[in-house]
Amino acid sequence: MAHSHLVIQHLLKQIEGQSQVRKDKRPKWLIAAADRFADAFDPLGEVGRVGYECEWTDWGWELRMYLGMTEVVGGKYDGDWQGASFELDVARLVAVFDEPPAIAWSVSASKPESSRSFLTITGTSHNEPLRLKVYSLPPRESSPVLTRRPDGSIEPKE
Repeated sequence: MAHSHLVIQHLLKQIEGQSQVRKDKRPKWLIAAADRFADAFDPLGEVGRVGYECEWTDWGWELRMYLGMTEVVGGKYDGDWQGASFELDVARLVAVFDEPPAIAWSVSASKPESSRSFLTITGTSHNEPLRLKVYSLPPRESSPVLTRRPDGSIEPKE
């Protein structure tokens, strides 16, 4: 399946940019799983950049993934932030788990302009507890990760 996104480059850059202490806390299997999960995103009609957060919780590792926002620069919609539409290959996600995981879909639709849904997959990977959450939108506090110019070109934000 052809992908029009910057998954591998973004994940590598994100991993390299983090402090040595934080990098050492994440096991290699988790970083490899994040890369495989990112490959399940297929942006519709444009480029997308996968973002993620992970942390150790009382339950085990939790990995939260999403496609980042794009900022429009120039033209009629200058300054607007736009989310990316995408398809998600859930079978690819499930394949990273050791055994068939539990799967749940949650939808928050209290306000149509801010509705957000996420898929939760809970199980084990490499015999370690793992909870994956894939969000329809990035976290509200995140900044755009891509820039769209008036000519239609899209570039990563630095």
